[in-house]
Amino acid sequence: MHALFAPAINFFILVGVLVYYMREPIKKFIMDRHVVFSAEVKAVSTQLREAQERYEEFSAKLKMIETEIAALQEQARQDAKAMRLRLLGDARRAHSNIIADAKTAVESLFLDFRFELQKEFGARVVDRCEQYLRQKLTGDDRVRIRREFSRQVESIQ
Repeated sequence: MHALFAPAINFFILVGVLVYYMREPIKKFIMDRHVVFSAEVKAVSTQLREAQERYEEFSAKLKMIETEIAALQEQARQDAKAMRLRLLGDARRAHSNIIADAKTAVESLFLDFRFELQKEFGARVVDRCEQYLRQKLTGDDRVRIRREFSRQVESIQ
C-alpha cells in the first residue's frame, strides 16, 4: 500500500494544478456550451412552433378539401340525376317522334300500295275485258263498233 501512496499524492497534485489552471477555460467552455445549447433549444422550439403552425394549416386545408370533396360528390350526384331526367325526356320525345314517323310512313306506304294495287287491278280488268271482248266479238260487231265510234267522234267535232 505504501507503493500506491506516492503515485496517489502525485495524482492529487496533478488534479489540483489542473483545477487551478483549467478552472477558467473549463468555466468558459461550459458557458459557451450553455449558450450554444440554449441557442439550439430556441432554434428547435422555433422550428417546432412553425411545424405546429404548418400542421394546423395543413389540417385546416385537409378539412376544407374533405368538405369540397363532399360538395363535389353531391354536385356530381345532382348532375347525374338531372342528366338522367334529361336523357329520359329526350328518349320519350324520340320515342314519340319515331312512332309518329313510323305511322306516317306506314300510311304513306299503305296509300302507295293501295294506289298501285288499284292501278294493277284496273289494268288486269281492262286486259281481261279486252281478251273477253276479242273472244266474243265477231267481225260484224267490230264493224258496227267502228261506225258508232266514228259517229261519236264526228258529233263531238
